[in-house]
Amino acid sequence: MIPVDITRIRNLSNCTAEVTNNLSSPGPIFDFSTYVHDLLGLKNDLRQAANNLRPVYQEAVAWPFLAFLDQFSPNTFYQLFTRNNESLSDDEQFWRKIIPDICAAIFASCPQNNPCPSHAFQEVVSDLYEGFMCEEDRSNVKRPDLSVIPPLVLWGNPQRGPYTWTIGATLHLGLKAPIVSLPAHHANGGLLGWSTLGHEVGGHDIIAADRGLLDELKGRVQLAVFANTQNEDLATYWENCTSETASDVLGLLNMGPAAGIGLIGYFRGRNANRRLRTEGPYDGPHPVAVLRGFIAARVVAQLQFSQAAEWSRLIEREARNDLQGQIRLHLANGETLGFHNEVAIRTAQIAADTIATARLQRLEGHSLIEIQNWRNRDERICTEIQTAMLLGQNLPQNYQGRGYYATHVVAAAVTGALRSSDPNVEHINTIFNRMKAYLVVMNRGEYTPQRTAYLMGSLHALSTPQGIVYLNQGSGVSNNYCCNIM
Repeated sequence: MIPVDITRIRNLSNCTAEVTNNLSSPGPIFDFSTYVHDLLGLKNDLRQAANNLRPVYQEAVAWPFLAFLDQFSPNTFYQLFTRNNESLSDDEQFWRKIIPDICAAIFASCPQNNPCPSHAFQEVVSDLYEGFMCEEDRSNVKRPDLSVIPPLVLWGNPQRGPYTWTIGATLHLGLKAPIVSLPAHHANGGLLGWSTLGHEVGGHDIIAADRGLLDELKGRVQLAVFANTQNEDLATYWENCTSETASDVLGLLNMGPAAGIGLIGYFRGRNANRRLRTEGPYDGPHPVAVLRGFIAARVVAQLQFSQAAEWSRLIEREARNDLQGQIRLHLANGETLGFHNEVAIRTAQIAADTIATARLQRLEGHSLIEIQNWRNRDERICTEIQTAMLLGQNLPQNYQGRGYYATHVVAAAVTGALRSSDPNVEHINTIFNRMKAYLVVMNRGEYTPQRTAYLMGSLHALSTPQGIVYLNQGSGVSNNYCCNIM
């Protein structure tokens, strides 16, 4: 085994502990309960809050959402949130979940609702989404079918972890943008949690915006795993995990190695024993956590920057540290399938390779890794931003304009904290706060008149949704439209 420079991640255990400690910290949690019996008050407050949104989000989110709420009387709205869940239709159960989150996203823009973290969060989300939409990178690749507007952000339930309502969900209410959530405590800390945004935004929201892309990826993954293993159980397992695996892959293509090592630290920090899990449900959408470490290592090895091989070995080393006897998948009937570690790892690598490099019809014969990649230029920008951050300097002026993605700021903060020789949690908090400050500066300069005109033009060019799904009108909405990272 070629030796690796572990000083790159010598502070990983402390960054992991910071995630754990942050789980109990307060955050800007939106209390929807006061509006359950006050629909008119909710609509009035939403109209006022909408004035703080960028014009593109007024048209893509606020006004369509208010139009959707017009179908409810105060009584039917109250009943929606107070009746037993079993008495609600599938659509009503869906509305009961998504309506509070859309409200929280709109209210998150209010100046009194902790604007600094919200603006920092929005900047990362916007740049992750638009990084994949870059006209230069998408040469000869069509625009997405459903949305080119970045998701609107909210501070969500701390128990749920990061998640997104994809455009497939929000379209059912007439919206033209997704909604993405970070647990509210991440407004004040939990640095490694911010590295997961590439999964939610660069992954789920991008995939959902292209009709048929996920189905094509599922088919490719199932065929590739079966061709290499002749094992139907494993082929079906990875087919079911394709959405989450593809989101991991896209997060890595967007954010580089920080997304991979950050994911490992984040999962450990949210687990009581500080280890990656080696078992999970067979029928669930998420790959076993330890296998996601090997997915990250495999993708990072294929990135186009000079230190890719070393970072890949570091990430794989961390994943191997958490391996146990075998990978165990639990069936719904109570039985368990056990697989030798190396067999399971190999299938994870096959799935990662297929998703990253397969030429896809939905992308005009291009692969995801052709459209998005992490290159030496990205590493250089990340290093320069990190240097300023660790020295306590302001964001360099030359990185405040368009063309320098907030992704680099998050990657700089994550990798800077990981390699720090200062074990004190206060030092991690200092890096976190400087990251937020940099992102807020970027956000202020993001929406130039030209930028706003481009987004508004893109919004108006989208095909109009088939219509809002009203009460008692079946939509076939699936819970799969809400995608958690864990």
